Amino acid sequence: MREVLVVIPARGGSKGIPRKNIRLMNGEPLISYSIKNALQSKYVNKVVVSTDDEEIATVASRYGAEVIMRSDDLSGDNVPLDPVIYDVIKKLEKQNYFPMYVATIQPTSPLLSTKVIDSAIDKLISENLDTVLTAMDDRHLSWNVDESGKYVPKYLERLNRQYLPSEFRETGGILVSRRDAINENSRIGENVQLLVISKEEGVDIDSEMDWWVAEKLLRKCRIVIRVDGYNEIGLGHVYRGIELANRIIDHEVIFLMNK
Repeated sequence: MREVLVVIPARGGSKGIPRKNIRLMNGEPLISYSIKNALQSKYVNKVVVSTDDEEIATVASRYGAEVIMRSDDLSGDNVPLDPVIYDVIKKLEKQNYFPMYVATIQPTSPLLSTKVIDSAIDKLISENLDTVLTAMDDRHLSWNVDESGKYVPKYLERLNRQYLPSEFRETGGILVSRRDAINENSRIGENVQLLVISKEEGVDIDSEMDWWVAEKLLRKCRIVIRVDGYNEIGLGHVYRGIELANRIIDHEVIFLMNK
């Protein structure tokens, strides 16, 4: 049996948005989205939240995750995730639970769907990779600063965005690796592939603006407009439907017609 472990790291301290991991987003604690999406995966056997905060632990347990409390030396602002994830693995292995694959899912990625989680794990297994992580195409007319402090373009030619070469940025949403590729200082093996996801699913909550965008997307609805238009009744119904649709920018609009 392939044991797949998901670790959701969730510290209590948050500088940008205080208590963001348990702050209500669209009526639910932020961390609940990652827990529920992970639990719905067809591959995942265990979901563990690593935290230093009792309130986060209580909320995580309420939504079905197991909780492992981390020590103070793994809870500081400057502590990277690698030793935190390794700490969870080692504690579980002492309890005779030995995962074959370990996925890190950020609690700050509420729009990362179960489908993407399954796709990342499937890609890792089917292609016999060491690591798969999510990224999004973030091509822009970008600039760097050289050694003299001068701004220099990273591009060779000014082109419209769609014609620029692809440039991928990690979303941080999910990183899944084989257990034998993970140690205290790294979760990334040698054979790595990216799973490219949409900008919507790549939203990471780091600021109030990110929060606003994510909540807006979570509230997005699918609106269906049924229209008819033919010789006997004319096209007024169709035109009115189009006029309504042109005023709706927050939701997905679909038109249905008989023929």
